[in-house]
Formats: sequence, structure tokens, C-alpha cells
Amino acid sequence: TRYMDLGTFVGLGHYADFLVRGSGWMSLRNSLTYTGVSLAVALPLGLLLALALNQPLPWRTTIRTVLVLPWVVSQAIVALLWGWLLNPDYGPVSHAVRQLVDGRFDVYGSPDWAMAGVVVANVWHSYGFPMVLVLAALQAIPAEVMEAAGVDGAGRWDRFWRITLPLVRPTLLITTIMLNYVALLGTGYL
Repeated sequence: TRYMDLGTFVGLGHYADFLVRGSGWMSLRNSLTYTGVSLAVALPLGLLLALALNQPLPWRTTIRTVLVLPWVVSQAIVALLWGWLLNPDYGPVSHAVRQLVDGRFDVYGSPDWAMAGVVVANVWHSYGFPMVLVLAALQAIPAEVMEAAGVDGAGRWDRFWRITLPLVRPTLLITTIMLNYVALLGTGYL
């Protein structure tokens, strides 16, 4: 058939074929694992870094720049970088592991290690997004609210749970949705 010819409508037949094959369920499980673990690590990491960067630190501008760099690098560069870092023959990570344990360390040789390597690369590339958004939300919290809570006797932990977290919760929700979408987009399902 030619490219522009219309085929017959099969309804949900392609989805049924996908689920009937054993590889379809495994592919779906791998995609959900990749997305879920990446999100479960990148979001709290971004939140913690945003909380740290919201404090008056020496060299704060330089630290912010360094922490945002992985996010602004293209995915092609991230793939090349992590491909080199985790290369079993000449990668620095494999070399360091070889120094600790005798034998060859091949991240891509095992499905579990390969998933871990891909998740680490994705988290490294994506933690900057929630960090920047949460940092902006933190800076939008009026200082008077935090001062008033301090005067009322609220400790740092109480201020975080009762003021900071509720005020940045909408940003965290939007960030979760967007990170989830980007991770699923990377798996090919969207």
C-alpha cells in the first residue's frame, strides 16, 4: 500500500494486541517504574534544594547557576554524557567501581542496573525544573507571614508544615503533573 492510503479502522485493536503480547505488559511496567521512581526522587530533591537556596548562602548565585545547569542542557547531551559516564570499558563510574570490587561493572548489562542508570540520568537532568519553580514559590511567600509565625512561637518545622508547604503545594502539584508528562513523553507513550 502507499503511504497516504487509508487503512481499515480497527478501533481498540492495536491496544488489545499490545496488551496480549507479553512484551506489552513488561514495557508498560518499565515505563511506570521509570516515571514513578524518577518523579519520586526528582521532586523531593528539587524541593530540598529550593529550600536550601532560599537561605542566605555565600556564593548563592554561583551555586544556583551550577544546580540549574543540568536542567538547561539538551537531552541529547545528557544521553551522551551519561553514556560516557556509565560506559563499562572506559567510563569513570565503571572504573571507580572496578577499583572497589574486582570484576567488570556493566550498568547496561543488567535490566535492573540499566533502569537505575536511566533513572539517575533522568533525575540529574530534571531536578532543576521543580527546584526553580519551588524556589520562585518560596520567594513569593511574604516575609511578614514567616516573621509573624516566629513571633507566635512557631519553630522552623512548624513554619515549614503549616505555612511553607501549604503555600507551595499548588506549585508542587503543577510541577508533579509536568514532570510526569515529560517522563512519559520520554518513554514514547505520549
